Amino acid sequence: MVALFCVTTIFAQSEEGPIEITSFADSTNITAGDNFPRAFKQGDTIHIEGSYGNIANAKAVWATYDIYKSDWSGLEYTALQPIANDSIGTLDGKISFDYVIPMDAGLKGQFDDNSDPENVKIAFPILQVRIQYEPEVNTYWNIFIDVQGEEAEATTPLTVLTIDGLDPTTLIDGKQGESVNVMGTYDTQNATDVSVGYLVFNPDWSQAYANTVVIADAASGNLDGTINYDYTIPADAPLHGSVDDVSDPNMPATGHYLLQVRVNYDPPLDIFYNANLSVGEGGKTTSFYVPILEGLEISPNPATHALKIVTPLAKEKHVSIYDASGKVLFEKDLAGDFLDISMLNTGLHFIRVEQDGKVGGQKIMVE
Repeated sequence: MVALFCVTTIFAQSEEGPIEITSFADSTNITAGDNFPRAFKQGDTIHIEGSYGNIANAKAVWATYDIYKSDWSGLEYTALQPIANDSIGTLDGKISFDYVIPMDAGLKGQFDDNSDPENVKIAFPILQVRIQYEPEVNTYWNIFIDVQGEEAEATTPLTVLTIDGLDPTTLIDGKQGESVNVMGTYDTQNATDVSVGYLVFNPDWSQAYANTVVIADAASGNLDGTINYDYTIPADAPLHGSVDDVSDPNMPATGHYLLQVRVNYDPPLDIFYNANLSVGEGGKTTSFYVPILEGLEISPNPATHALKIVTPLAKEKHVSIYDASGKVLFEKDLAGDFLDISMLNTGLHFIRVEQDGKVGGQKIMVE
């Protein structure tokens, strides 16, 4: 099988016009060829930010949602949306647009070949950003996406809520020997294990270092859908900048230093979240671990208008509610046990409760 990622195919002599995508559906932790961790629905809007070079020769920019046959021999479905060309938009090297998934878009799994139950052949759904140049250079950037029907509830197999209490899309600072706390949720259906690790890649994305820890698995029976883990950066972990290629001071090639959370499933799904981690020299051995709030009870589930949130201590508690993508919907200091949720849309949500320095959480479905 040959997958299409970020490629420039030259059909005639021309300067290269690379594409850089810096934000996809508000996620900045993306790489060409990734399986995007959030599912979309027909009619959803995906905002994409980035840039491209060789502006003088650029002729057109567009995005397309394609579903390739299981053997990559052709397309089962395609939906093109122009972004900029001689007639619309501006060919200025900037990418900032909304791609709207058509209401009749092909769904993930719709074109799978199920004729042999023992050897199902999977079709490949891709959202592609493409630049056309003159002389002809075919440059494109791909990411695999999951599109569900309009009536289906888009779910997130993995959501990282905070790292050391910070927005996980920011650069996270750490030191050798120190601990980094990771909080999040994941879909438990068919999950086999969850791991957290520090991964370092050379500028060409060849792996230079990996240290991962399995924090939950089926054998231990602790696959409960929540993550609250204190990952200790090894004392000899590579430092930020250690694999950068600075042989050309005018164009240094930077390495990639990632704190990765990964969930494995059976059948296999490639579900992971990468946060950018900057590791400095040996710090003191400390812990940012947040003790779990034992005895937390949240009901009912599914819920409609209100939740009952019971904690061990009869005192004020801080409640945060996130949607399936990890976005904070609202926060409130709650003195009693009942919380009005009538303002929430239907779908999957995560409730985070903090009291007396301890934190607990639960996924709920709002109907």
